[in-house]
Amino acid sequence: MRFGTRHLVQAAVAILLCAVVFPMVPAKAVVPGIIDLVPTKLRYNYTDAIGVDLTFNGGISQCLGFVFPSGSYNASATLTLYRQVVSGWQYVSSWYGSETGGMPVIVNGAASVGSGTYKLVIRGNISNLEYPTASVTKTN
Repeated sequence: MRFGTRHLVQAAVAILLCAVVFPMVPAKAVVPGIIDLVPTKLRYNYTDAIGVDLTFNGGISQCLGFVFPSGSYNASATLTLYRQVVSGWQYVSSWYGSETGGMPVIVNGAASVGSGTYKLVIRGNISNLEYPTASVTKTN
């Protein structure tokens, strides 16, 4: 199997996330703040991990989401940023990524934002077997 630079970078990020985040997460906890990590084994059969991170740097949002499939399943994910308005949530932007053979899906993007409350949602698809989700809400 031949890996390109993109796959190597994604694998390195996935390993870093596992090494740093997973040891800090109790079995039934969600870590607020840095990365909101859903305890997937309590909810999903084909997903090892799913999480999102939303940070702001002035008028730019930095958005990150990841899905780790169990085994060698194919996976895809859509990361969507919303802004809170009086009537609910207004779409801002979205990003998509996919991988095959059990590789983790890591999706990131940036969008211009103003002051307000924003919600970042990741929606995964694990070989059409299950559709894990995670979200975080933060104020800029």
